[in-house]
Amino acid sequence: MKCASEGNSSRAKKFITDILVYAIGTLGSKLITFMLVPLYTFFIAAEEYGYYDISLSITLVLMGVVCVQMNDGIFRFLIDAKDESEKKNFISSVYSILFRNYLILCGIAYVLSLFFTIPYLWVMVILLILMGLYEIQTNIYRGIGLNKYFAIAGILTSFLLFALVLIFVVWLKMGIMGIFIAHILARILSLSIIELKLGVLKTYLSIKSISSATSSKLLKYSFPLMINGLCWWVINSSNKVFISNYIGLEENGKYAVVVKFASILMILSTIFYKAWQENALQQYHSPDRNKFFSSIFNTFVYGMCFLVMVFCFVLKIFYPWIVDSNYSDNIIYLYPLVFSSMIYCINTFFELGYQCSHNTARSMPSIMIAGGVNLIGNFVLIKFFGTFGIIASSIISFSILLIYRAIETRRYFTINISLKSWLMFAFVIASGVTFYFTESLLSNIVYLLIIISVSLIFMPAEIRNKVLAMHGSIIKKFKK
Repeated sequence: MKCASEGNSSRAKKFITDILVYAIGTLGSKLITFMLVPLYTFFIAAEEYGYYDISLSITLVLMGVVCVQMNDGIFRFLIDAKDESEKKNFISSVYSILFRNYLILCGIAYVLSLFFTIPYLWVMVILLILMGLYEIQTNIYRGIGLNKYFAIAGILTSFLLFALVLIFVVWLKMGIMGIFIAHILARILSLSIIELKLGVLKTYLSIKSISSATSSKLLKYSFPLMINGLCWWVINSSNKVFISNYIGLEENGKYAVVVKFASILMILSTIFYKAWQENALQQYHSPDRNKFFSSIFNTFVYGMCFLVMVFCFVLKIFYPWIVDSNYSDNIIYLYPLVFSSMIYCINTFFELGYQCSHNTARSMPSIMIAGGVNLIGNFVLIKFFGTFGIIASSIISFSILLIYRAIETRRYFTINISLKSWLMFAFVIASGVTFYFTESLLSNIVYLLIIISVSLIFMPAEIRNKVLAMHGSIIKKFKK
């Protein structure tokens, strides 16, 4: 019994440590991106920013296609690699696939440039290549146990991006071209500095280690994840295309700003996902897997629900001081967008079942169904409800996907959802209604206090015990 208790404690400590490391690495670039949004609203017109946002969304989805989502694949196989030779084999093979795909990308871009005038085409191609390299390389750091350099890469890229945006957007007033250049240079400098320090490519990259069998194994694992990512884009980013076509670029620019705020929840979820991905893969075959996974899931749901409510009401209070007045009316979209993001985040928990079992192909039917529902929902609902129709379509498609995967992934693990998780979820929905009726500063502050009080009642025992233990430890130290 003591050994089991010590094992659980050890797992919890490792999980918390991993979250801290990934928080440092992920929050860096994401936090800077968030902080730059108000800056963009003052120096870039809504219509121009709307075009940039669509261009970036297209670049991101094409990156997943061109890189075949091998950032997840290389991490998964490096975790299981038995020795240095096998690691060298995987890393060399993944870069050979990447190099070939980049050559094809440049060829397609050149042909397109002959027949169409696409603004910022080659800048987008260069950014895509560098973003792909960044994702692959930082996941290699994770896979070979250099997690702290994942964090360092995030911090370094963040500071470089912020400095370069100030130079190219604020000082030189280059508009969205300045944003593209800043992103490109930040990644070039960051990757170069870390490679000079570590020499990972020098150690693990070798033409002789490239294997067609290994390449096939990587592609077989990663291809379904790429389809999965493509469908996520259809669900997430097609919204912007519909808004631009049916309502206008200006409305899309305003929508894009509030989406940036809503995506903060996804950023926090990404930190959890990266830490949980590593721990879930390592603990998948443990005898108490279902109990451990259920405990993490209920804690995760509680945290997500609490963050949704607190974040929305706090941001509602400060929103007029954060963004320019031209963008302030889009606050009405905040709560349903953040709620939609929460459903999306919970989905990622169940997605790991496919990765743990190496059965990523089974993830495709569910996400394709959700993508189809989202496209139909967008087309129908935008005509009647405008931007709210787009958000409603996302909530519906994410919910269908969540129910599907929660049922299907029982073949990999069983999650016991606690009553407190259900009650907390219901409280989030009730708070969404209240969000539109609390207009004064005082009423928002009062409801924020209610949220905190009720959330303390619903707090999972695991969190309460750790908080009490921490409190007791602090009291003892203070008395000494």
